[in-house]
Amino acid sequence: MPGVRISRLLCCMVLALLAGCVTRPPGSTVVLDAAAGRALLANLGHFTFEGRVAANTASGGTQASLAWEQQEATSLLRLSGPLGMGVTRLRLAAGDIVITNSRGEQLEGDAALAALGTQVGMQPPFEALRYWVLGLPAPDSAASESLDADGRLAALAQQGWDVTFDEYRAHSLPQGQVQLPRRLTARHDDLRLRIVIDRWNLAP
Repeated sequence: MPGVRISRLLCCMVLALLAGCVTRPPGSTVVLDAAAGRALLANLGHFTFEGRVAANTASGGTQASLAWEQQEATSLLRLSGPLGMGVTRLRLAAGDIVITNSRGEQLEGDAALAALGTQVGMQPPFEALRYWVLGLPAPDSAASESLDADGRLAALAQQGWDVTFDEYRAHSLPQGQVQLPRRLTARHDDLRLRIVIDRWNLAP
């Protein structure tokens, strides 16, 4: 009968749609292995993150909120709180550094590095940090690496710093899901720099 045939046809269509949903789930994300994830992140030209940074030396410590934007080879940092004495902005490009304080005053080059060393108690390795925050060694110098059971960077010795990666979290890129550090600690002699990343944005 026509009504029975139509009902059977509708049932077949529904079952086909359900099967398609099972085999091709909408919005599914490919989970990349550690090696593929690191290769992808190594070529990531733009990212931003927000978090906190704490600097500790033998004479004491301080902390601040940190916002970091990477635009290819240029790093733009915004420090706010005790570490920045209000709001301090840093621009690093091609080895040059410019610091702008909360009053709009600027220092460049060696004067900026000297002021930062006085204020923070050390000169963070910004050019290497641009890679360390991604869970990667800096590509321009030798490094000793230790990987965890999942193939992620667990510890790193580079440029006189010992870096430990204490926690990772998954984040999505169009190419797949990658693992990015949530917490890392960098030590150099009696200096310790600890970064906690609360929010990542990997979109260009």
